[in-house]
Amino acid sequence: MRKLVPALVIVLSTALLVSCKDGKPTVKIKSENIEKAKKRDVEISKGSAVIEFDQLTFDFGTVNEGDVVNAEFTVTNAGETDLIITKATPSCGCTVPTWPRQPIKPGASSKIIAKFNTAGKTKKQLKSITLTTNTARGNSKSQKMISHTIMIQAEGGSSLGQFFPFIAIIIVFYFFMILPQSRRKKKEKQFRASLKRGSKVVTSSGIHGKLMDINDTEGTVTIETGAGKIKFEREAISVELSKKYSTPAKK
Repeated sequence: MRKLVPALVIVLSTALLVSCKDGKPTVKIKSENIEKAKKRDVEISKGSAVIEFDQLTFDFGTVNEGDVVNAEFTVTNAGETDLIITKATPSCGCTVPTWPRQPIKPGASSKIIAKFNTAGKTKKQLKSITLTTNTARGNSKSQKMISHTIMIQAEGGSSLGQFFPFIAIIIVFYFFMILPQSRRKKKEKQFRASLKRGSKVVTSSGIHGKLMDINDTEGTVTIETGAGKIKFEREAISVELSKKYSTPAKK
């Protein structure tokens, strides 16, 4: 009986060893995960993308309200792997960015254009565009989606554009109403100044007569009518009616 116990222990130990060997736990790891890990290690070993800007703030200076102006930024990939800009988000709907959709190779450069509409912007403006890229953070070589911000600024200039409709109305009013009236009054003044005794005249109220006396001091005239002499203000003489009355009728 004592001889059987050691033999039994040996048999059980052998069975356990065979069982562990047949299980092969390392085989259970998916081969695709291994491939992904290898590719990741290769990319990490290459380094990361590093974005550099020729300028972080584009200053338009003074612009006229209503102008649409473009800001241009140059971005360079100073890293060791492709630089990818996945998104460009403006801080205002008045700013529309255009960015490269294709990867930027190491050492290569590309342009980011920001179109800024100044309509309704009369004061100093400061707008931002946030870029989402695959650059590394700090000294880390791992590539993550990191945000970078660039700025555009402009000083509001003349805002005459918003007053243009009112200016146009004033110009039309002057040329079609004020100027014609001024010219008509000037002609009427010249006509009344040219009147002499004996001239046939008609008043604005329609009274016909002959000019008998002119008083420049009082600015009055005396007209002889069928009902007798009547005194009127000189301004009461109608220029148009008097011209028709004094002009002989055509035969």
